[in-house]
Amino acid sequence: MSAVLFSQLRQGDTVVLPSDGYHLLHVLRDRITGYGITVRTAPTGGDAQLPLVDGARLLWLETPCNPSLDVCDVRRLASAAHERGALVAVDNTLATPLGQHPLALGADFSLASGTKALSGHGDLLLGYVTCRTPELAAGVRAWRKSVGAVPGPIAHRSLATLQLRVDRQAVTALALARLLLDRPDVTGVRHPGLPQDPAHEVAKREMRHGRYGCVVSFAIPDRAHAQRFLAALRLVSDATSFGGVRSTAERRGRWGGDDVSEGFIRFSVGVKDTADLLADVRQALDAAADGPRRRRGDCKVRGARCACAVARGRPRPGGCAGASLHGRRLRGGGGLARVGPARVAGARGGCTWRARARVAWTQCRLAQPPPSWLCQPRFNAHRTARPRLVDSASVSNHPSDMKLSTYL
Repeated sequence: MSAVLFSQLRQGDTVVLPSDGYHLLHVLRDRITGYGITVRTAPTGGDAQLPLVDGARLLWLETPCNPSLDVCDVRRLASAAHERGALVAVDNTLATPLGQHPLALGADFSLASGTKALSGHGDLLLGYVTCRTPELAAGVRAWRKSVGAVPGPIAHRSLATLQLRVDRQAVTALALARLLLDRPDVTGVRHPGLPQDPAHEVAKREMRHGRYGCVVSFAIPDRAHAQRFLAALRLVSDATSFGGVRSTAERRGRWGGDDVSEGFIRFSVGVKDTADLLADVRQALDAAADGPRRRRGDCKVRGARCACAVARGRPRPGGCAGASLHGRRLRGGGGLARVGPARVAGARGGCTWRARARVAWTQCRLAQPPPSWLCQPRFNAHRTARPRLVDSASVSNHPSDMKLSTYL
């Protein structure tokens, strides 16, 4: 983004930016305004940019836009901009190069975040730009050379699987959007692949081979409802990035800057099995609709509190404040499943303790996170955001997707 904007714009120029695009555009807008550049903004849909192009040096498009997933007619807008002497740049992050070719639609620059679909693993900070002419590319290269933004080779690792990932994500995202349409507690479902979506006709003309992207946006009633939904998901991480192999979802209103409701969710589909992911979303929506669960005696284990029933055992001899739980059970919705002895190790004030518990697991959840020393940092590779109590007796007996790591 910066490479295109700062290599092409000079003091006194005018740029047209999307008002509903990537939220860091707002930060860049303030920066370039300080350099004496005039900024005009317009929403993505409905050709709203057309009246603002006169006298502009650069028209910036983001299609589909993030997070509302609206789409604009790149071919029409690019033609109009060129007639008025403006360059056109398209942020192609959500569509990916496999789903949309902005240069073929008339754009002068096509750019995207390599952090998202290109790398696919959320472990790389990178952006890339393609240009219509060598002269335009030379300006971008000169800017890159002056700021030192030279990428390393790690991005090439993921190119071999890009098509496999994008195709799988597109299929699952469309299936998720269709599921959400049938839910009475979900409103405002947006995905360009839905025939009833306002952007579908334009997307069908400009996005290739049914690759309408991996992101679905929708709204549920309020902030608390959205938080319950995110907490109930088992195969999805609450994270802000998108386009990777892991499915992520977040309540966008927590960041500010986007014109969205408190219950607005941006959901990025990964490469999980479609049926498994849909089942997980369905159960999470059901759990969120049920409201907060009634607590049966807030159990406390060294400061951790859960919304479950658990009997507390006696501390071990020797003055250690750690709990020892014998033959007790954690209860969650949907029945009980016996899990073998679990061990917890921790230290406070120089005292190391170890507790053993025979517990049962079914969707038992934290009302508030335990202290970091209580849980080992990792059980399932794709679910590292929440702490885990690792059950040594049950790890080898159950598939990881069953999430048999036990919450205290």
